[in-house]
Amino acid sequence: DESASAAASEASSSSGERRRKRKDKDRDEEKPKEKSKDKAKEKGKKGKAKEKKAKEEKKQAEKKRKKGKAKEKEKGKEKEKEKGRKERKRRKKSKGGDGG
Repeated sequence: DESASAAASEASSSSGERRRKRKDKDRDEEKPKEKSKDKAKEKGKKGKAKEKKAKEEKKQAEKKRKKGKAKEKEKGKEKEKEKGRKERKRRKKSKGGDGG
C-alpha cells in the first residue's frame, strides 16, 4: 500500500520536486562510495586471482608440452634402436651364406 501511495504522489508531483527529493535521498546515503571502493578492491582481487590462475594454467601447459616432447624423443630413440636392429639383422643375412 505504501509503495502504491508513493508512486501516486511521485506521479502527481512536479519534476522539480522529484529532483529535490532525489538529491535529499542522495545526501542521506553517503555509503555507496565506500561500496564502490570495496567493489573495486574485489574486482582487483578477482583480477589478480584470474592472473594467478592463468599463470598456473600456462605453467601446467608448458609442463605437459615438455613431457610430450620427452615422450616423442623417447619414441624417436626407440625407432632408431629398432632401425639399428633391423639393419644389423639385414647385414648379417647378406653377409653369411657362403661362409664369408
